[in-house]
Amino acid sequence: MMLFHTDRKPLKYNLVIISVSVFQLILTQFCTGQSQLIGASQPIVATFVVTLAGLETTSSGVVLQCESKGWNPEPEVLWLDGEGHVLSAGPTEIVRGPDDLYTVSSRVTVDKRHGNRFTCRVQQTIINQTRETHMQVSDDFFYVQSSIFPVTVGLVVSVAVCILSFLAIVLLWRKKNSSKCKIRQLDENDKGQRNICFKPGKTKDQIFIEEKGERETLMVDKTEQMEEMDGKRKKKKNKTSKIHQKKEEAEITVKNLEEELETKRTEVENKESELQQLHEENQEREKNLQTVKDKLEAKNKELQTVKAQIDQRRFTSFSKETLQTKKTVVEKEVETLKKQLETMETESQTRITEIQDKQADVQRLKDGIQKMETNQQMNDNTEVHLSTFTLEYDLFTDVSLVQQQTLIL
Repeated sequence: MMLFHTDRKPLKYNLVIISVSVFQLILTQFCTGQSQLIGASQPIVATFVVTLAGLETTSSGVVLQCESKGWNPEPEVLWLDGEGHVLSAGPTEIVRGPDDLYTVSSRVTVDKRHGNRFTCRVQQTIINQTRETHMQVSDDFFYVQSSIFPVTVGLVVSVAVCILSFLAIVLLWRKKNSSKCKIRQLDENDKGQRNICFKPGKTKDQIFIEEKGERETLMVDKTEQMEEMDGKRKKKKNKTSKIHQKKEEAEITVKNLEEELETKRTEVENKESELQQLHEENQEREKNLQTVKDKLEAKNKELQTVKAQIDQRRFTSFSKETLQTKKTVVEKEVETLKKQLETMETESQTRITEIQDKQADVQRLKDGIQKMETNQQMNDNTEVHLSTFTLEYDLFTDVSLVQQQTLIL
């Protein structure tokens, strides 16, 4: 029998497989023997099978499965812990057989906090029949996954690190030993000693001449490598100097942008304050303008009334003179109000134009601020990129120079 995790992957540990298999056999026998009928006796014969479906990989839980056959009508399945509390289980699978009897199956994931004793209850309320079975889960099954998996992962990682370290040490040792061997041979030849690397069939003078040429070639190679390293150091120094210079320029640019941005923001605040003041003054002027219009309308009505009274010709000469005088006064007042109204409308139009100009200035300043903030963000990113590049470049160059120097030595 193969057990599976809840993600359908097989268990990889023989010990876990054997333990779970034995537990499943014991649990199946135990649960079959513990099932019991509760309620009125019915002619339906239902069977119980309770198995350990697998282990939960993330929470070290145990997955239990309960299956019961031979029901009609279809029943419902409940899982209970040792204290009788209902547990949250997955959806119940219901299959109807050719004999019109139903088979129900349900799974639940339990852990140590639910206790060790669990109950699977299958009930049919219509016919008032309930069957249930009890099971006992050992504590060992709650910890078998969590105790083995971290140890295995740590062991695999440790072995991999040891292998890589060993390979690196062997390679370095071989390179160093090869270089030492060549230098040792040349030194021994200078002293007139015989070297184990001598080729047969050559005289001592021939070997000495050949090794002298090899020694001179090796010294030339070392000199060239040292000069190349010096050139790389100078190139690195120049490159680093240029990068630092660009970084300083970027920092100065960012600082200037921040100061200019702060100035623009202050200017926007002042413009908005002036704009708000202009709006308030314009509202007050509109009120005064409306008051003058109301007065002018009242005077026009009064003038029309006086004209109508004069046209009626039912008054004495004194009354007509009085009305004429009143008409003249009213006409002058009307003319004065008209001039005042024209002046106020002109001022109002001027103020409106000024407000529109202020609004355009504020919008232009806001657009400028947004553009400056974008430039500032780009400069900040450039500065971070330069800092990262400088650090990586210095580290890479230092490692390369150290490796070359090690090979030369």
